[in-house]
Amino acid sequence: MSSCNTDTTEWETRPLGEVFAVRQGFDPAKIAAYWENGTIPFVKMEDVRQYGRKLDKSHYYVTEAAVKGGRVFPANSFIISTSATIGEHAFVKVPFITNRRFTGLSLKPEFEGRLDRDFIFFYLYVLGNWCRQNVNVGTFAQVRMGLFRQFPFPIPPLPEQQKLATFLDEAFALIDDLIDNAQRHLELAHLLQQRQLEASFEKLWQTKPIHFLADVCVIERGSSPRPIKNFLTTKADGVNWVKIGDVSEREKFVTQTKEKITQVGSLKSRRVYPGDLILTNSMSYGRPYIMKIEGCVHDGWFVLRPKKGIYTDYFYYVLSSPQIQKQFGNLASGAIVLNIRSELVKKASFPIPPYDEQVKLAQQFETITAVANDLCDTYQEKLNTVKHLKTALLAKVFHETPLTAPPHSTPDKESIPKDHTPKENTA
Repeated sequence: MSSCNTDTTEWETRPLGEVFAVRQGFDPAKIAAYWENGTIPFVKMEDVRQYGRKLDKSHYYVTEAAVKGGRVFPANSFIISTSATIGEHAFVKVPFITNRRFTGLSLKPEFEGRLDRDFIFFYLYVLGNWCRQNVNVGTFAQVRMGLFRQFPFPIPPLPEQQKLATFLDEAFALIDDLIDNAQRHLELAHLLQQRQLEASFEKLWQTKPIHFLADVCVIERGSSPRPIKNFLTTKADGVNWVKIGDVSEREKFVTQTKEKITQVGSLKSRRVYPGDLILTNSMSYGRPYIMKIEGCVHDGWFVLRPKKGIYTDYFYYVLSSPQIQKQFGNLASGAIVLNIRSELVKKASFPIPPYDEQVKLAQQFETITAVANDLCDTYQEKLNTVKHLKTALLAKVFHETPLTAPPHSTPDKESIPKDHTPKENTA
């Protein structure tokens, strides 16, 4: 890999709005004429997450009728998120439109030949970092667009741009190899836990009585006061409002919530208490948690209250087991939006040994899980460290303050992909 020493103090800079045509995306109405047989990519954050930061396709396509004034973003433009999850960017190789959380950047004709698109791609990490530090504080995060258009965008000599882009492309490729290695170890740690639980439960399925969930617990669906925004509160007497974002995938207990609802709102919802077991029933369905606090749950949760003779911790590990998760998967398959209805959950079955044996088994599962979680934490820390190499490298190359990592509400599912793609001449 080539080395790279830069002196950015002599670089020419121009306001971003002079270098690029800057235009916010929009969301076409949900009418058939705009979506059926569409041919124009409608780029969203999920495309960046699944397909990477260099795009030539999307999940959704719109018709020409959906495009305001016929103004698609031209091929070889850039997008950067300026609201919601702020500071993420991508290069789009084909004509497209994008939604309102993104702002499109199309290089103006007078700067063609003066700026290398690979250099632009890497410098947008710096712009993204600036965006995350220049946000209007309010109910909806939004970059200060007046300042955004004035952002000083550098125009180094073209050979220097190409040298920097080549260096960073090679460096990112090496870092991605390290990320792959750390990710594999993390996945193996998860797999270790699942295999051990699966082996333990396999013996139980063969030797112990099998019961349907409906026979051993009361199953109730959560409910939500609507519109929910009218019932949210910050008052001390507010009731904990449990959402999936309050717990990570590997957590066992619900111990706190980010939001609360009013006492009136709680009367229109489903109350849960310490010791109750709740189960996700939509999207990331089938994930169990034990309540440590009192609160309310919406209709994205089931409340499961075991009858006498069922040890709560054993019940939790049964619901977490690969055997039960497979049953939930089979029950949810075929739906447009994967979820599990209460009548289907009741049909799931599991083994019930004597109570004393349930207690001992739960202790064994606790040990297995603790060891696996320690491994996961170790490899997750390594993964985070390796990922930070990119931000540290960019800060060093461009002589910026250390770049902040982009925020993600659910890192296990919503992480932005690796950045390296095969080198292309996009100047």
